[in-house]
Amino acid sequence: MTTKASRSRHQRRFARPLYADADGAQQRVVCPAEATESEPARGPSSARRKPVLVLERPASDAAVLRGGRGAVTLTAATSGSQFHIELRLKRRVLLSGFWKACFRRNGQVLSPVSEWQTVLRHCDADGDYLELELVLEEQVRLQRHIFLPRRDRFAFLADAVIADQPAQLQYQASWQVGRKVRLEPAGESWECYLRLRKRRAVVLPLALPEWRCQTERGQLLAADAALVLSQTCNGCRLLAPLFVDLKRRRFRRCLTWRQLTVGEALSAQHDDVAVAYRVAVGRRQWLIYRALSGCASRTVLGHHLVSEFLLARFYRSGKVEPLIEISPADDE
Repeated sequence: MTTKASRSRHQRRFARPLYADADGAQQRVVCPAEATESEPARGPSSARRKPVLVLERPASDAAVLRGGRGAVTLTAATSGSQFHIELRLKRRVLLSGFWKACFRRNGQVLSPVSEWQTVLRHCDADGDYLELELVLEEQVRLQRHIFLPRRDRFAFLADAVIADQPAQLQYQASWQVGRKVRLEPAGESWECYLRLRKRRAVVLPLALPEWRCQTERGQLLAADAALVLSQTCNGCRLLAPLFVDLKRRRFRRCLTWRQLTVGEALSAQHDDVAVAYRVAVGRRQWLIYRALSGCASRTVLGHHLVSEFLLARFYRSGKVEPLIEISPADDE
């Protein structure tokens, strides 16, 4: 598999409320059983969408996700349609502020018509996963995914835009960085580094092509102490994922990402149906899959799945080890 060299220009490159609470209790979907860090669950990480009646926390509460053997912490809180996150690497604050998203359909800005609602929270020995949903005008849904693995030191942040009619879709999101963080875009490719004296994180926009000369799908830019991602497409659905690598030891190794072909019934599927990506850093590789138009029996790199969402380690042998896999509620 091809990789790309580290960011040194002298090195060779290959391939060129947490909850939006109402008063009282409300329905939300949670994992049937959540394992604590002191008593980790064994076996593959898997969750199903099954509604459970629970008492929601006060609106002042926030979700705290932990990963990277305790070195990475992400706090997420909502207030109405606003979404605030703080990403910490040990004591260093890398992202702190609002995660804003603006969505246009055929040039028309669609405003929120609901508050953020928690769809799924799943915690086990493999990682912490959080999914929320915001309803926009014209019945367009914005689904937000956050995942921190326990052992691998990275964060996965993504928005999925789900509409019912094809149109020209324009998506733009921004993340405010910490007070002393400096953004350092790569010279030839679309990744961007977060610096606190030294490089502390590298952000990979998985839905964009690798090279900056390719701008037809979108851009990842630094502007006004914020990281800004823009994407465009023609269709009904769009996924805007970021892979934030937080392990400095990996920054010097070969790195690449690619969008993969998703197959179903011996045919390649359009991005409206499902998308998949491969991230490779040195010998480490990860596979990310998201079904956007219902679940079905599909294949990615020879791996068969019927999941809605999968984030897994991918080995050269072809073995896939799921870190988080979300299945539909009726998939028994």
